[in-house]
Amino acid sequence: MKSVFVIFLTAILISVLAPLSFSMEEEKGHICFKTIDSNKDNKVTFEEFVKYLGDDRERFTSVDQNEDGELTHEEYHESLGHGASEQETD
Repeated sequence: MKSVFVIFLTAILISVLAPLSFSMEEEKGHICFKTIDSNKDNKVTFEEFVKYLGDDRERFTSVDQNEDGELTHEEYHESLGHGASEQETD
């Protein structure tokens, strides 16, 4: 009975801690859509884009597939992948 409890407790801990480790890893190497979308309206404006990825209108425009001046979650991930690298400084 004790071993069943230990296995059950281990399974619960893994199911709780695994998603946390993935989200921590996500923040290390790139900027995610949810970070750039500072007002949490599920759209990224050029002003929000500039704060994290630099003043690169050409890059923003190339990602904005429907040319409405805002990036949707789908546009962002389709064009920039799961996350975009931070702007490198020279």
